Amino acid sequence: MSELPEVPRLAPMPGPINQEFYDGLNRHELLLQKCTDCNKFRFWPIEMCPFCNSFNYEWTRCSGKGTVHSYTIQHATMPYPWPVLLVELEEGPRLVTHGLMSPEEIEIGMPVEVDYEKISDEITLHAFKKASK
Repeated sequence: MSELPEVPRLAPMPGPINQEFYDGLNRHELLLQKCTDCNKFRFWPIEMCPFCNSFNYEWTRCSGKGTVHSYTIQHATMPYPWPVLLVELEEGPRLVTHGLMSPEEIEIGMPVEVDYEKISDEITLHAFKKASK
């Protein structure tokens, strides 16, 4: 995909429960909470496991690999078509993210891998690109 112009982005406001997630992104690591009782990954960061109700978890680095489960192309507020992906990670959770490819390239089931977009000195966000073969 050719270089696209910068788009002003709203920065998230990390808090106590998700600070480690954003710290990981700043280090180019995709970290998710993993329940230490049932061993399931979860996303979005929350205190209690939605599977077994445990409060025990650890932050675990994920592979960063997944598949496009769904997507949409945002036109209204962007200077060019902006792909928004729902990526199902190999570890199980799904997350909404920016797609680093042209809309014509996107397919449901397409393999993707994490990349990182620095939006300020304090905040880096995840984005996904086509998986390398």
